[in-house]
Amino acid sequence: MPKKFLPITLAFYLLIFSISLSNVVVFLDNSQETKIINTLEDELSYWKRVVHTYPSYRDGYLEIARIEYLLGNYYSSRESLETARLKNPNSIKVTNVENVLGESN
Repeated sequence: MPKKFLPITLAFYLLIFSISLSNVVVFLDNSQETKIINTLEDELSYWKRVVHTYPSYRDGYLEIARIEYLLGNYYSSRESLETARLKNPNSIKVTNVENVLGESN
């Protein structure tokens, strides 16, 4: 290879290396995000089983509200908060969760 093409060739390989490295970083970020979502969905399933077994367990509904919120399911989160409020209308804990999730009235 002639020496005049060496800088172009090196620049090309550096560009390819940079693109490959950024793809690996994006892949790892997506992989981590997928793990987090899967963990949250597993937790959500657990808490739904808990409140199915113990329908009066207010804190179970609060956990469901928190997880639904983190998953971006804001309507479902609000429904669970309302259910928790019905289970214990004067609960400071429900009010605190509502405030944290930005759902206070």
